[in-house]
Amino acid sequence: MWDDGAVEFVNFIMIFLWRDVGQGFSAEILGAHTYTWSMFIYWVCVVMMGALLVTMKDGEATSTTRPLRPLERLTMYVLGTTGLVSIVDLPG
Repeated sequence: MWDDGAVEFVNFIMIFLWRDVGQGFSAEILGAHTYTWSMFIYWVCVVMMGALLVTMKDGEATSTTRPLRPLERLTMYVLGTTGLVSIVDLPG
């Protein structure tokens, strides 16, 4: 049910939540610390992706693909190049 990232995140919060009494572990945004906001955003994304999957029409995910437009093709190349550079640049 829980993926490893969520488990590690909850573990991090449980370790450091009680210790933060203004030492600077993280900044506050609207009264909540940044690690609290990251957990909120994580669950908002999970719920939204689930909602988008539920609202898909039957067979929509398996329909034939359309050809990419020029801007979409450029985006694909930029993201691919960024990923390749990130992999090559890993310390090793």
